[in-house]
Amino acid sequence: TLASKNYELLEGLQTLDFVLLFIPIESAFITAFESEPELFRRAYDKGVIVVSPSTLLATLKTVQTVWRYEQQNRNAERIADQAGRLFDQAVLVLESIQEVERYVNRASESLQQTKARLNTNKGNLVSRIGALSDLGARHKKQIPSDFKDQARIDRNEVDSDDID
Repeated sequence: TLASKNYELLEGLQTLDFVLLFIPIESAFITAFESEPELFRRAYDKGVIVVSPSTLLATLKTVQTVWRYEQQNRNAERIADQAGRLFDQAVLVLESIQEVERYVNRASESLQQTKARLNTNKGNLVSRIGALSDLGARHKKQIPSDFKDQARIDRNEVDSDDID
């Protein structure tokens, strides 16, 4: 009768696949199994574990251990899931770093090209404004020395068609 109750199917309860039948009087427990030796096996086959005062504590400790292992397994699954998500997020960050690096490299290339147009290319801007200064253009500011030192200034050759 106890096996037919299906306690393990109750919604919202965490249960094992068996129930315990507690016989509180040790001598009754022993007499029952002496008179019917197959009682343990038949009960077990139906999902019922028969326990007495002397076996109850060991049985409950076993159940506790089973539940602990089940909880650890669930935690291990959660950890594996979180580790997978963490890995995917780390890959996204690495991909973003690569993208930023591409943009930084493109910006660096553009900066170098702009500096060349200012200082070193034929008909560069620094040479042209230096030539204007040499021709008497009135100005308050001076070309920073870093740019003057780097510029290829041959003011006699500055021509309006020399644009790179």
